[in-house]
Amino acid sequence: MTLDPSPETREDSTGREQAGRESPGAGPGGRESLLSTLIDKSNDLVLVVDPVGRVQYLNQLGRRTARVAEGAPLDDLHVAALQPQWAGRLTVEVAIPSALAGGTWTGLAAFIDPGGVGSPARQEVYRLGLDERSGVCLGITLKDARREVEIERRLLHAQKLVMAGTLSSRFAHDLNNVLTVILSTCELALVEHGSAAGVREDLAVVQQAAMRGATLTNRLLEFIRSEPTSPEDLSVNAVIHEIRELTWPTRADRCLLEHAIINLSINARDAMPRGGRLTIGTVNVDVREAGEGPTREVPPGRYVVLTVADTGCGMTPEVSRRAFEPFFSTKEEGKGTGLGLASVQAAVASWGGFATVTSACGAGTTVSLHLPRSDSGPRTGGALSPQAVLRRTNRWDR
Repeated sequence: MTLDPSPETREDSTGREQAGRESPGAGPGGRESLLSTLIDKSNDLVLVVDPVGRVQYLNQLGRRTARVAEGAPLDDLHVAALQPQWAGRLTVEVAIPSALAGGTWTGLAAFIDPGGVGSPARQEVYRLGLDERSGVCLGITLKDARREVEIERRLLHAQKLVMAGTLSSRFAHDLNNVLTVILSTCELALVEHGSAAGVREDLAVVQQAAMRGATLTNRLLEFIRSEPTSPEDLSVNAVIHEIRELTWPTRADRCLLEHAIINLSINARDAMPRGGRLTIGTVNVDVREAGEGPTREVPPGRYVVLTVADTGCGMTPEVSRRAFEPFFSTKEEGKGTGLGLASVQAAVASWGGFATVTSACGAGTTVSLHLPRSDSGPRTGGALSPQAVLRRTNRWDR
């Protein structure tokens, strides 16, 4: 027995069918329109080319890149015109033939962005099977890979630093052994022949040179080992003046903080060969939101900011960006290790702080150490003896 639907049921079914036909994108034409809109809104450059590279379709980003108005004919535009010369040859000579033979090709290429700058891109090429009348076409997508390339560059740089650190550590250990022999021999020679005319002075020169070499190698080893520091509650002003004043307490290693101040002061002195003004200051700063420029990496919080400023020659933007890079130095060969600012940044980072540099050619340089406020009270400690000051200064002498 066959059940005949009621008029109400038939009407409801007809309404649903009509609603389905009227839904946006329900039909083939609607789906194509939605797909076209999606491709046009994409941040990737999307195009369709024939087997020789002539462009048949470009999305909006592609048209902006090629400077072709919306709806304007492509006029035999070639894919190579959207890429730097080497990338265009890669697409035409390698990517397209590979996709025609194997169906797909993926690799690193480049495209010329709307600003006219060549940018690295992850390129994918697909063979599109169309009817015989239209022939075979290929779909190409170019995805901006600048961030990916930058991450790879940083990773490679980090690997180089690890290798350099390993080699430097072995070299420093061997050199320390040699310097130990030299220093021991100097001490014995001073005991046995120190009274001879001119011998004591000559041995003293050798001894000082060996001690300087030992200081540099120990400094290099300290940086490479990244040994844990010994932070304590203290006042930054107590380190500078050996008295407790009005800054918030902060948690830092007293010895390393003194070394940082001396190191920055020496750099400032070297930047002012004809004289100038060196200013060391501290200030309590309540950072409520991320700043701009050099301070953009300092998160909100309360900091004691120690600044060392000079009125010297200053630095170019490129040098400023690399100022904290290990082994980077603008000084003459033999006059700098390239570890001064890197050591300062490493020490400040181990205390949870941040080091920034602001400089301009002819306008001097300011290095700021943002040290987080401590909730505990500072330990000021007693005054240092001149001998202790000399020992600590000589340890970090450049």
